[in-house]
Amino acid sequence: MGEIEGKFIDRGTRLLQFFTERKYKSKRAFAELLNIQESNLNKYFKGYLDPLNLSDALFTLHCNIEWIATGHGEMISRTAVMEPSAQYTTNQALVKKIESQQQLIDMLLSERDQMQRILSSQAVRVILETTKQDAHKRENKKQLQRNPKTRNL
Repeated sequence: MGEIEGKFIDRGTRLLQFFTERKYKSKRAFAELLNIQESNLNKYFKGYLDPLNLSDALFTLHCNIEWIATGHGEMISRTAVMEPSAQYTTNQALVKKIESQQQLIDMLLSERDQMQRILSSQAVRVILETTKQDAHKRENKKQLQRNPKTRNL
């Protein structure tokens, strides 16, 4: 049976693509640049941990954080190197924006699932009611066929 991938699999896949295309010496060397353990790097790659948590370190490696988050834009950041405080503020604002968008997406998906359940239960009720009405009509038709005198009343 296959392994279930994590919630952040798309971001993890892009992080792995960044690692591969930038041709880092090894996973260990890349993990050291990110200030994490190599075992955790694999968790980021598989989407169990959110690569946006590494945004400051990735920024210093010229990785485009928006690309990691959404897949849009260039992989390599073309922005000039900022002061560390400005870099931190920019990254944090981007991370917060992405997190709020993810929360909105999660909420919309939850509402969609709830609406599907409601519609399904309503469809079942309509089908049951229609079946009851059809059965009642058939029963009335049988009674009329058995007792033709009631037909004229």
